[in-house]
Amino acid sequence: MMIGAVTDDFTGAASAGALIARSQARTGLFLDAVALEDSEEARCLDAVFVSSNSRHLKPEDAYREVCKATKALKSTGVTCFSKKIDTTLRGRIGNEIDAMLDTLGGDMVAVMVPAMPQSRRICLNGISIIDGTVLTETPIAQDVKTPVKDAFVPRLIQGQSRRKVELISIENVDRGKGTLKCAMIDARERGGQILVMDAVTLEHIDLIAQTCVELGWNVLAVDPGAFTMKLNYRRGMIKEEVSTGAEGSTGPEEKVA
Repeated sequence: MMIGAVTDDFTGAASAGALIARSQARTGLFLDAVALEDSEEARCLDAVFVSSNSRHLKPEDAYREVCKATKALKSTGVTCFSKKIDTTLRGRIGNEIDAMLDTLGGDMVAVMVPAMPQSRRICLNGISIIDGTVLTETPIAQDVKTPVKDAFVPRLIQGQSRRKVELISIENVDRGKGTLKCAMIDARERGGQILVMDAVTLEHIDLIAQTCVELGWNVLAVDPGAFTMKLNYRRGMIKEEVSTGAEGSTGPEEKVA
């Protein structure tokens, strides 16, 4: 079994790849789908991150490039898939989730955990909060190429995706695994194919990961990196993360400037 993630730029591939490499996973970073397809070493890795270079593209172009990257991951032998997103929600996230789900098919459900608590990014009642400030009140809302105009994550993603988005609130997460399971099952029964999960701490993210594994769902992880780490640890695919003492820092693409 191999872990594979599509990122919307190479900086994202590098930051997420560095994170999972701390679990001692043999990790490869690829500039694009062609580079991955041409690699003879990729099949020997534990985790593969490939950039679709799609953050600033039009929705239909982003969709196409993510389809290409996902097909390249499949051809490499990846079985556990992630869509790595920017912690400030820039880009065509909904379109790119659609691209991966369309390409992978089956009964896969996207579980989106926007939080990255170690970088002071959380999601509370569906609202993206960056270092204590609502996302749309930070300078990122005026980003020249990809401004983010809505901090309510379910609505933001629903505006980009043709799939139904459901929110799993912090109340359900806080009440523990049994309540969380019921909330997630109910959301899917209502037709939800993208579940946006509140999370404030790494313990919340770990609980979501454990719940996904116990439910036995075919999950596409959609997150900045922390959920992918916890999910694949709980799947038994990687070891515990080795601390570098930099958990509170942010990578280059994570900074709000």
